[in-house]
Amino acid sequence: MKLLKTFAMVFDRIVDFLAWFVVGLTSFMMFAICSEVIMRYFLQRPSKWVVDSSGFILVYITFLGTTWLLKEEGHVNIEIALQYMSPRARALVNGITSVVAMFFCLAFAYYGALTTWDHFQRGAGTGSVSIDIPKAVLLVVIPIGFFLLSIQFLRRARRFLRGESSQQDKNDLLVETESII
Repeated sequence: MKLLKTFAMVFDRIVDFLAWFVVGLTSFMMFAICSEVIMRYFLQRPSKWVVDSSGFILVYITFLGTTWLLKEEGHVNIEIALQYMSPRARALVNGITSVVAMFFCLAFAYYGALTTWDHFQRGAGTGSVSIDIPKAVLLVVIPIGFFLLSIQFLRRARRFLRGESSQQDKNDLLVETESII
């Protein structure tokens, strides 16, 4: 049990670090785009690297940020049917969907790793005019992100199936209580 708690603590720290890394990438991208606008429209000296690097950064932001977003229960939920269920049935449905999502993420991680390895072995590049990096460098974040996401889905399923409520459930309960008062 202590090993599981240690793993959870280390995993949470990794996910939080990646979230801050995503914040840094987003900030860098924002400043790069703003400087590109200034360079292009006011100084007539556009740079070639901003558009390509922004596209690459968006891939990293997407796959490194989703695990933290799921940890915080920030993903979009369609609750039209769930709102009419009892808390126990809602937890069961959320647990089952988390297990299914975990298996999909593991499959995507596996095939993403195969694709990344294939591109690495072939030495394929991105083909970009301004930033021609090995495509494996761009793709490696996909299996990593899906693997981390599968672990978070497993943790989420365990929490729901054990009957533990999430912070989002507590916030929803608080909002419902305040609306009644």
